[in-house]
Amino acid sequence: MKLKWLIAGCLLASFAFSQAKTYTTLYPPIGGPYKYQTVIIGQSGNTYNPNLGAQSIPDSDVIALLADGWTTINPSSNNVSIPSTADLLKGNSSGGVLDSGVNLLLGTFTASGCSNSTLTGGTVYLGGATVASGNFKAGVAGTCTVVFTFSSVAHNWACWANDITGQIVFTQTAQSSTTCTVSGAATTNDFVTFIGVGT
Repeated sequence: MKLKWLIAGCLLASFAFSQAKTYTTLYPPIGGPYKYQTVIIGQSGNTYNPNLGAQSIPDSDVIALLADGWTTINPSSNNVSIPSTADLLKGNSSGGVLDSGVNLLLGTFTASGCSNSTLTGGTVYLGGATVASGNFKAGVAGTCTVVFTFSSVAHNWACWANDITGQIVFTQTAQSSTTCTVSGAATTNDFVTFIGVGT
């Protein structure tokens, strides 16, 4: 009888451990189109209000919030090194900056094609995956194809992009361990957001 209770206890503890959530502290956007926008995550139904400041976010919601301009870097901290946009686009020679949540800000990616301009964003290593997010303005009317070049990963990159001005979803058309390509219809100066995940 004691053996049955021991086995049942082990199974219950194992189930409870497998259901444990992990969290990441994210900070709301300090600028851009999402600065004051409340975000509702479709899959989880969780709501995040940027006016509440830094929040502990379940890792299942982190990627969606990063795509909406949230960051692991505290923009008001005096003890966190925040690279400039120029540093993010060219990378930094030290190989990354650790933020207070111990996520490595890799900060290296480029985008070519579509005569894109005002490219902004960053890359973090988050829970076993490299996640890049940002935005740019489309420079052509018609088919807009962009190739993102990121740091090398073992299992290729998956990317999503949305023209939020024209409400058009881009399609991923190619991938590799360092690049992914997205394509969609756009109008000149449309605002396009994107996210890439590499593992």
